[in-house]
Amino acid sequence: MSQGTGKKPKKTSAPLERLSFAVLMLNLSIFAIAILISIIYLQQRSGEEALFITTNILIVILGSIGVWLLHYTLSSQQQLKRALEKSEEEYRTLVSNINLGIYRNTGGPKGKFLQANPAIAKMCGYDSVEEFMKLAVSDIYQDPAQRAKYIEKIAKQGLVKDEILKLKRKDGTTFLGSVTAKVKYDNNGDIVWIDSAMEDVTKQKGSEEKLREAKRHLEVEAMNTKKFLQAVENSSVATIITTPEPSIVYANPAWEQLTGHTEAEVLGKNPNISKSGDTPRRVYEEMWGKILSGEEFHTDEIVNRRKDGTEYAADLRVYPITEHGKVQFLVGLQTDITAQKRAERAKSEFVSLASHQLRTPLTNLRWAFEVLEHGKIGKLPDEMQKIVERAQSFITQMNQTVSTLLNISRIEAGKIQVRDEKVPIGRLLEDIQEEYQSALAVKKQSFTINCPKELSLMTDESLLYEILTNLVSNASKYTPERGSVTLEVKQEGDAVSIRVSDTGYGIPADQQKQIFSKFFRGGNVIKHETSGTGLGLYLVYNLVRILSGSISFSSEENKGTTFTVSLPSTPPPHS
Repeated sequence: MSQGTGKKPKKTSAPLERLSFAVLMLNLSIFAIAILISIIYLQQRSGEEALFITTNILIVILGSIGVWLLHYTLSSQQQLKRALEKSEEEYRTLVSNINLGIYRNTGGPKGKFLQANPAIAKMCGYDSVEEFMKLAVSDIYQDPAQRAKYIEKIAKQGLVKDEILKLKRKDGTTFLGSVTAKVKYDNNGDIVWIDSAMEDVTKQKGSEEKLREAKRHLEVEAMNTKKFLQAVENSSVATIITTPEPSIVYANPAWEQLTGHTEAEVLGKNPNISKSGDTPRRVYEEMWGKILSGEEFHTDEIVNRRKDGTEYAADLRVYPITEHGKVQFLVGLQTDITAQKRAERAKSEFVSLASHQLRTPLTNLRWAFEVLEHGKIGKLPDEMQKIVERAQSFITQMNQTVSTLLNISRIEAGKIQVRDEKVPIGRLLEDIQEEYQSALAVKKQSFTINCPKELSLMTDESLLYEILTNLVSNASKYTPERGSVTLEVKQEGDAVSIRVSDTGYGIPADQQKQIFSKFFRGGNVIKHETSGTGLGLYLVYNLVRILSGSISFSSEENKGTTFTVSLPSTPPPHS
């Protein structure tokens, strides 16, 4: 079976060859016999008779040769015709079955298809070659102007290779065709036809464009990386880059200067080579919890050790670098804040000393006014009673401020001691209500407590008291007269949730991120309440962290605020 056509070859070649061979052998036999007879006869005859006989024999011989030559010529022509037919059939089969679009068309602005194979029809979205051949060549171009430019180019050059044409299919979709074409000219140099081969290179060109885009992106990234490295190399901020394990892969000169280690010494090592042992364990727990979940981390509580053994306080920021939701690298930025911490410690010690000096007279004043308020030395006139209540309110606020200053100085000096014990929450809330009764009464505010009587919590009672009194004090201070303050406590799984809500001024949305910052006061409350240090919520935030808890809030300006403190029922060991 011949390839490409699927048809059996005709069985005519072998018989013709055998017949040609038989005729040839017959002629040769006649030729040989004639020569033999001539030789014998000529030996017996002479003269004119011999000449006549010889001439006739030669005529017979030449006739035989002529017959054989005629037959051979006819046979060769038939064989050549059959070979041409076979070659043409194989060419048609090849052109029809090839995936390359093959076509012949005329020139001109529109152009006419003269021949086409099924591949070009299919490429252009047509069901048959006949349907495709009805088109003008310009019909398959997205822009007929490109057709005009293409014809002008090929008319001049006579040959184009891999020319990219923007074409369209029957359904209107577009594709890119890569065309190689050659022109057939007439004697006047005009185009007779153009033979073309086309390949759909839409996907290939799309891939090439993606590769080019990826290359451009990589070049930009490389440039940005180079700029980043230059910036980091020249930065005064100590910077290291680690893997999540962690293992150091880079350290800049500022880090080398701060720690005393060289980059070559620490590559591949764990950054805990700088660990002093004086940083609270909860700081590291919080850090790893955040950065491994893809969040940034910041603390100013790190105490590290240099290569020479000296210690320094550091402000640390860690930024996780993620890819496909997975942390790939960690960038750590350290700033030496030893001098700053030393100054803060001196300030805290001064504040602590001053606060201690204030506490004794405040306690005496409070005791004296309580005696007056409760009529232990005689009933006071109504006007005097109001003055005493207001004085009690001021003393409570002043006592709260002194207590806040003392606790902040202890926190910043690292001297807060946690003593966990079983605390009956109901009794603690009654003490708070009694302490703030006068302050709430002055502003005619309601104070509601919702707490199960049997609920208790393992924690440090004095620190929890400090947290709640600050929240209640703030709620009352920043709520107008006749407003309300609510304190609600309930068990939620393995934690106790404490909510302090008010109907006060609220916190502006654009200031809520700063609410736990030191000395911060909302811009909307200063006009209502001029007193205040901006330290209460800073203290609360730090005390909650020390007790292994969390604090959050929701607030709407002019409607109120709710702070929620969550503390573990059974706290972990404190560092």
